Amino acid sequence: MIAELKTIYKDYLFTEEGRQNIKDAIEIKKMWKAQVATTDCSVSTNGVKLELIPKFLRDRTTCIEITPIGLNNMCHTTSDLFQKRKKNVKKIIGYNITACPCGRLMSMELHAVNKIDDTLYDFTRDFNDEKKKWFIAMDTELTSLQYINLFGNDPISFTNKNCVCPIKWNNAKEFNKTNDEIEKHIKDVENTVVKETNYGYFVTKKNYK
Repeated sequence: MIAELKTIYKDYLFTEEGRQNIKDAIEIKKMWKAQVATTDCSVSTNGVKLELIPKFLRDRTTCIEITPIGLNNMCHTTSDLFQKRKKNVKKIIGYNITACPCGRLMSMELHAVNKIDDTLYDFTRDFNDEKKKWFIAMDTELTSLQYINLFGNDPISFTNKNCVCPIKWNNAKEFNKTNDEIEKHIKDVENTVVKETNYGYFVTKKNYK
């Protein structure tokens, strides 16, 4: 299966869209490398301490070893491609979680992986050269684009839990959410359904009667 996926992705990179993805991925990684070169302290997968993650998230969090087939920062494109080309491959959206070195400042960003049988696979190379990812899966049929259109693409930061790292984080307060706000947000996402009709799309709720 992995060999087949590699072939599918290699062929994709020779398309016009694939070639543009290569340019974008290189530029994004270059920008990140320039940013982290200015400090010895940054967020990463290694900083995540499972015991500090709220229980309602911890129970659905999985550590996935990265299988580096796809370009960095192209998780939605890569997971879409594999779902479309292989019948038994499903796309799962959720959040990638990272943390500061002491683990008390955590953040989540929208991420996508694939599921084959009962196993989650992350086929996207990481821009920070991570070898694994902590992934919070969501129970939703929304596509990445539908999610972004409805809920935006801003990161979600946990309220700083007394970080003791030797750095003053430039943390945007508008991204900070309490545990209750994060739990409500995930419930809202999972309860949202986008339906297609002859007249376009409409948004409803699973529990709508």
